Amino acid sequence: MPEERTLHNAGEATPQLIDFMQHKLDSLAKWDLIQFFYNRPDLIVTAPKIASLIGRDLRKVDHELKEMADRGLLEAHDQSGVKVYQLAEDRQTRALVEQFVRACDNRQFREAAIYHTMSVRR
Repeated sequence: MPEERTLHNAGEATPQLIDFMQHKLDSLAKWDLIQFFYNRPDLIVTAPKIASLIGRDLRKVDHELKEMADRGLLEAHDQSGVKVYQLAEDRQTRALVEQFVRACDNRQFREAAIYHTMSVRR
């Protein structure tokens, strides 16, 4: 009988990381976006540019970016009348983002996290 896919038995999943995912990274689109910003921590960019770079629908990207800014993952600013986003400067947030991205390198964690994220969204 295969082992149940839960975050609690995925090797990389700490209680803080599970909470972080449940309350801040609750969609696969947010996963793409947080990895985008993690790989470009100093980038300040618009939603249309991000949507173009990651190949996702602009409406979905715009919605997810707003939620991520509301949740403290990103900072949103008006720059010459245009909304731009960047990764939050907060050290604790950046540490959790790094922990999440590194944990995703572990296949067992990634599979359990995808399963968890998809089942929570139902």
